[in-house]
Amino acid sequence: MSTAAALAILKVVTAVYTGSLAIVASLVDSVMDVVASSTNFLAIRHSETPPDADHRWGHGKAESLSGLAQTVLVLASAAALVWQSIQRFIEPRPMRHAWLGIWVMLISMAASAVLTWYLRRTGKRLGSVALAADSVHYLSDVLSNLAAIAALVLWEMFQVAWVDPVVSLAIGVLLALSARKIGREAVAQLMDKELDDDIRARVIGVATAASPHVLGVHELRTRRSGKTVVVDLHLEVRASLSFVEAHRVTSVVQAAIEEVLGDAIVTIHPDPALAPGKLADDVCRHVGVAAGPPRSA
Repeated sequence: MSTAAALAILKVVTAVYTGSLAIVASLVDSVMDVVASSTNFLAIRHSETPPDADHRWGHGKAESLSGLAQTVLVLASAAALVWQSIQRFIEPRPMRHAWLGIWVMLISMAASAVLTWYLRRTGKRLGSVALAADSVHYLSDVLSNLAAIAALVLWEMFQVAWVDPVVSLAIGVLLALSARKIGREAVAQLMDKELDDDIRARVIGVATAASPHVLGVHELRTRRSGKTVVVDLHLEVRASLSFVEAHRVTSVVQAAIEEVLGDAIVTIHPDPALAPGKLADDVCRHVGVAAGPPRSA
């Protein structure tokens, strides 16, 4: 966050000296980085607070709400930038001290590249939407700096004025696309979108391999809340097991899944089964023997 703030201040001074709209566009990008980093810092801190009486599942979705708020803010900034670019294209203005802008953009690009690499690696390791969103912001900053450098070089060498608003327009579009990606991921978590098939397959594989008394898995549901994976499933265990034994098997499976997924909340409902996919209560109902309330679909 402090790095983004320093880059933003540096670009303010440079934009005033050069009069480059491309640097202004890069400045807007850096300001968005400061806002995003601040929001993400608060969201991550809040998401890591323990569950309370009003939020028994924890506060993991604070990160998703942060991502959604960033989406709206970035889209608004992108729209303003596109409008200014069109105005500058209609009424071009000369730039000044282009080489100063080039050096500042080179420094900014190097700093943004390092931050992008670090945030992307950390976000992927923690499964954090907020950090992933931050990495997207800084990646767009790298590209916007590169584009601004191109505009400044062309002006310094050939006095080409139209490149500056075109670069600014491109940065605005890039910001809008970045916001779209962040928004889609945030909405997916808020709507409890099912996790990828490979994660579901891993859960089933771990569950069935954890104990020889496990005959299968059904009604598997998964979702993500911040960096926490939430798993809910029905476990088919041998009908010959006692209640205590079935509970012990369930605990073993739960621990195995949590170990594989890391930060996870796993809820398991054991169902007595005679064979894989052949539940004891289904057989009892078929022959007309009472076996408790019917299982929900």
